Amino acid sequence: MDIGAELLKMVVKDLHPMHLVEEAGFRAFLKALNPVHRVPYNTSSAHTELKKMYENKKIEVKKALDRAKRVVLTAELWHRSSENYLTLSCHYIDKTWARKSFVLETTRLMEGHDADSVVSSAANRWGICKKISVVVSNNKKEAVQKNVWHVIPCFAHILDTTFESAAKSVWGDQWNELLKKCSNIVDFISGNQEIAQKFKKRCQEKSDWVEYPLRWSMDDKWPVILNMLEWISKQSTSIQAVLDECKSKLGIKPVDKTKIIDALDTLRLFRNAVQGLGEDYHPISEIIPLLIRMHSKLTEDRSELRVEIAKKCERRIYEMKQNDWMTFSTILDPRFQIGFADQPENKKAAIVDEMKKLGTTGPGQGALVPKPDLRSVLERYLGQEPLPKEKNPLEFWKDQKNLTALAPLAQKYLMVVSTALPLERAFRPEIYKRQNMKRTCLEPETIDMMLFLQGNLTSG
Repeated sequence: MDIGAELLKMVVKDLHPMHLVEEAGFRAFLKALNPVHRVPYNTSSAHTELKKMYENKKIEVKKALDRAKRVVLTAELWHRSSENYLTLSCHYIDKTWARKSFVLETTRLMEGHDADSVVSSAANRWGICKKISVVVSNNKKEAVQKNVWHVIPCFAHILDTTFESAAKSVWGDQWNELLKKCSNIVDFISGNQEIAQKFKKRCQEKSDWVEYPLRWSMDDKWPVILNMLEWISKQSTSIQAVLDECKSKLGIKPVDKTKIIDALDTLRLFRNAVQGLGEDYHPISEIIPLLIRMHSKLTEDRSELRVEIAKKCERRIYEMKQNDWMTFSTILDPRFQIGFADQPENKKAAIVDEMKKLGTTGPGQGALVPKPDLRSVLERYLGQEPLPKEKNPLEFWKDQKNLTALAPLAQKYLMVVSTALPLERAFRPEIYKRQNMKRTCLEPETIDMMLFLQGNLTSG
């Protein structure tokens, strides 16, 4: 085993600062594991080796992108202190019907430079400008709308803004005030060791001890807010007792508890809806069916917040059904097919028209189908039993030898991913926070290189 190579992989995978290799504690730990091995790097040599890895991996990624006929970009906007960064990744489906994803660049958005110019410059550098059809972004649509590319909002961002706008519509400024109050309570209890011990002891006596929630900040997402509100709700009696004992002015009023209960009721519905999505990147074909199921659940209860979110959900579903990228992707996903489409005959006709324009050779396929038979190919596909929800739609298309006329279209639309960041970071707050904390601690000059290597070390 090459200890040096494995050490660099660890530094990259977990986003450790490069000076870790010189830390006395780390060296002592390695020596305890194996006294024979010595750390082969200092900070400078580790940086040099990582730079070589970076340049070599860039060549590999560039070759892979050169082979792709069309690609989708994802643009993740994130924050580091008062600085804004944009991480761009690229996705496509290869000839074996495998989804490929690569991190391309991470750029600090300086004053006077918008996301649009950053995306355009990166696309030109990587030689994919003419291959891009869609950009999935967790930022405002205006950020990348100057190009001819279609912009689709990140599904995680859709859920964030839907809940946030609904809560503000129903409760106004009281919502942010409540979140700030809850955050202050968490800080008050967890930030003082003596108070924290009192609180933990009281909770353990009542058998309701729950680990502290993730730290809350003004730009956090709904999973993190859910995490905090559940902590407050599950231990409200012990929390109030400790606050009273410490003579703190903090506290949750009865009217606040009602809001928390309503918010939790809805946020748990969000969590249940996304729990089955898994990890990594998934196609946008899943969004319309998921939102329709969510809307159905929302209408089972008539609380003011649920009614407001249901309205916003309904409007989103309507807008998405007018979007060919969203609708065609859902139809060409064998798990869903035509069942979620409005005016299905019109959609079928539009798909046949695009089949004619796009051509009839699928990835890895060589057969051509006469144009008059295109409608029958589509009907043959739609006549099959829907695939079970847990199955991979790409595996279905990989095995279809009698649907080659439809395969290029399926590849084009199923290539578009639903989120601007991997699902596990979008919907699991502990992973989202861990990644954020790690990249926030990186040295500014190494952020791009480290995130590139972390994202691509096992890609390809």
